[in-house]
Amino acid sequence: MKRVLPFLLIPTISLAQSEIPSETALEKHCLTLNIYHEARGEVNDSLGKYNGSMENWLIVAMITRNRLDDPYYPDSWCKVVYQPYQYEWTRDGRPDEPNLTKKGDANAWKEIEVFVEGFMANHRYIKDPTEGSIDYAGCHVDNYWTRAYNLYREFGAHCVYHR
Repeated sequence: MKRVLPFLLIPTISLAQSEIPSETALEKHCLTLNIYHEARGEVNDSLGKYNGSMENWLIVAMITRNRLDDPYYPDSWCKVVYQPYQYEWTRDGRPDEPNLTKKGDANAWKEIEVFVEGFMANHRYIKDPTEGSIDYAGCHVDNYWTRAYNLYREFGAHCVYHR
């Protein structure tokens, strides 16, 4: 599978019209990647079976959405996801695309795709459980900003902060 930089299509690259993803499809793909890398383990075990809540998927999706409305962050889903130093998985040196030959990863990916489809169609109508937050981290993380911000609430393995 080709790796496409989600927020940058360089005009000098010659792609057939059918290879260029629509903006909506690309934005959905970026959010799906973000949820997959940030919270896929919240609901899938090693056998690829659903074993929990999708609450953390909603937290990741909603905080990503909230960043779209914040002047500090870019104005597209992909640009928010790939903004430097926001998400560890975007700079860890490993491939961003999931390995769908692994049953658990493939199942998680499919479930998250369905979730993202519904979320993006309805996100403006979904009650925000983070109350507008733009910051979260794994609850195990202890760094300068998790100490500086106010812990709002824990959602499974994620802690949501208010500035």
